[in-house]
Amino acid sequence: MSKNDLEKSALSETPKPRLIDFENDVIQFTGEVIPRGGEGPTTLTQMGPLAIADFIKQGFGTEVNKTEGTKYVGQFENDRHHGHSVLTYEQTGDFYDGAWVEGNIEGEGKFSFSNGDVFEGSFAAN
Repeated sequence: MSKNDLEKSALSETPKPRLIDFENDVIQFTGEVIPRGGEGPTTLTQMGPLAIADFIKQGFGTEVNKTEGTKYVGQFENDRHHGHSVLTYEQTGDFYDGAWVEGNIEGEGKFSFSNGDVFEGSFAAN
């Protein structure tokens, strides 16, 4: 069984997602998670600097990537962007509003750029 199959299997056996609020030097995340490999920490005070790795993002959340300058608000599945979301490039104000599949922009969506250009339609995984 592959690692991906094991994680999917684990998802079906894990508790319902719970909310966390996490921030380090690179990522700020607020949203639903499930523990990776057991119960894991249950409060922010129990979390160390790398503790976000103890969780799988699952459900709705907001993720700010400080290195890339992006803000993702939407659905997560198995720790990846998946489902409908809005991705904003903070520095330019450009944004994508639409579908994601397993971490890739895929399906119906709309890119809107700060210069007024808009690309709307069906996107294939990149």
